[in-house]
Amino acid sequence: MSGIEDLCEALTPSAATKAAYIGEFKFWIEMVDEDGNEGYVLHQVPWTTIKDIMKAIRERGGCPECHGQPLKRVWHPRGNQLDD
Repeated sequence: MSGIEDLCEALTPSAATKAAYIGEFKFWIEMVDEDGNEGYVLHQVPWTTIKDIMKAIRERGGCPECHGQPLKRVWHPRGNQLDD
């Protein structure tokens, strides 16, 4: 795959990207219990949120996948390159 294909694949929700990203993104939330004790709880970013972020990046970057258009190869003097 070319760099663009790899990038689009990495930004397209699939079983492979879910397996790669689930559990990778976490954040801490400060909590106070009923006795006033402070603590922190680690939360994972949900898959639905990761998909929303991926979509926003695809749209901002103009990735053809975000418009439902398949990636296609065309002849190019410097070798095969993606054409959108």
